[in-house]
Amino acid sequence: MKTTKEWWDDTKQSPEKIINWLKNQYHGEALASSRIKEFILPHMDGKFVFMVERIADDEERHAQWVGKLLSDRGVEPEILEKEERYWKETMTEDFKSDGNYAAAVAAHAEEMRLERIKVIMDDESCDKDIRETFKNIYKDELFHAKGFKLIAGDDYYNKASENHAKGLEALGLIV
Repeated sequence: MKTTKEWWDDTKQSPEKIINWLKNQYHGEALASSRIKEFILPHMDGKFVFMVERIADDEERHAQWVGKLLSDRGVEPEILEKEERYWKETMTEDFKSDGNYAAAVAAHAEEMRLERIKVIMDDESCDKDIRETFKNIYKDELFHAKGFKLIAGDDYYNKASENHAKGLEALGLIV
């Protein structure tokens, strides 16, 4: 198991690892919007619809930004065919049928991303375009994490914690 800083220190040493990481970031951002629209939005009442739609739109914009990072490096952005280690542990039947539970998982996932993004954007040795892109993403992700946690409520958030921990373990991360 690695801390986020250990993972980043290893990743940034290799242009190949950076590209693979960016590919995975694009993949995650590109799928986030559709997952939000499929598993959370249909369960929202009028109170949270606008916020959830905004978050889905933000995720589409993030995919475009990360796609540009890849394109600038000569790599075509694409949805990958890969094992979804984190989501395999967290997309339970509750996730698929209960929008509040799905929002709780999304809150945990966004919080996990915040830690990673903070390490990257604070690293002065990181490529400037990557650092700046993720500084912009960070601002949105703060809102997403708080919004999804508000939607879910404490009970659902706590209920999702166990599967989130399994997801972190599947990724080999310590948060």
